[in-house]
Amino acid sequence: MIFFVFSAALSASGNNSNSDSKLQLEYAHYLGDADTDLSMLHKYPHIKQVFIRYNTMIPSSGPVERLFSFGGLIHSAKRNLMSDRTFETLLLLKANLT
Repeated sequence: MIFFVFSAALSASGNNSNSDSKLQLEYAHYLGDADTDLSMLHKYPHIKQVFIRYNTMIPSSGPVERLFSFGGLIHSAKRNLMSDRTFETLLLLKANLT
């Protein structure tokens, strides 16, 4: 039973069978490697490429915008004399409450 198709990961090369066998060999070595540290990916460039593609977090500005919104609610005309520490404490309490 075949679990993975390696030809889709290849760039346009004329010799697919040779490249397929190299990818399969790299994959077999990766699975058989006893090292579990993340730095082991440097030994397996194709596995590293797939790892980076599917395990990279997509940056989002949503949480930062939410904090600025909470800050605008807390820092009002009636509360403009509070200290930085009090403002930060109230901001974190508000952000962690929701």
